[in-house]
Formats: sequence, C-alpha cells, structure tokens
Amino acid sequence: MRPHLHASLLLTTSVLAQVPIDPPPDAQVDELMQIVDHLAADEMRGRATGSPEQIAASNFVAQQFATLGLDPIGDAQDGRRTWLQWFPVEQLAVAPQSKFVVDGRPVPNQ
Repeated sequence: MRPHLHASLLLTTSVLAQVPIDPPPDAQVDELMQIVDHLAADEMRGRATGSPEQIAASNFVAQQFATLGLDPIGDAQDGRRTWLQWFPVEQLAVAPQSKFVVDGRPVPNQ
C-alpha cells in the first residue's frame, strides 16, 4: 500500500507543479536572450574555470545583479560585499604521453 501512497503524492505534486503561468513579456525575453547570447558567444571560449573569459563572465553576471538592485552577499572587498565568492580550484592535466586502454586495446588520442 505504501508504494501507491508515494506514487499518488508524486503525481499530485507534479500535477500541481504544472499550473500554467503567463509568459513573460517579449521585451523581457529579448533581454534575457541578449544575456544568454553574450555568455554563450564564441569570444567567451567556453568560460573555462580560471580563464580570463570566466572572470569576464562572472563580472558580467555581477553587473547584471547590480543593475537589478540585488544586495551582494559574496566575499567582502575593501570592506564592502560583492556578488562574487572566491574558492580554491585544483586543476589536473593528463600528460600528452598518456595512453587510454580499453579491453587491452589503446584508444587513439583525438
């Protein structure tokens, strides 16, 4: 009996989650698409962690937060909170001479 209870709760929750909402105005969609286009641009080169493009993307998002009037709760800089939070990242790399073997057969490098 318990599996049926769980299934009915899940079904009820998912049905309630499907309540239709009004779509945002076209102007808002256009603005959001400009932001997505900026962050996904080829010039951002994938925004790899620690890259200049990732730093630029972080600063861009922080500026968007400031424009929206959000209160920063990130790390403090010069006694003021920012929208950014710094954390250490370890980067590992595979040596070029490394080989990948599956079932005793080497997989070619690509």
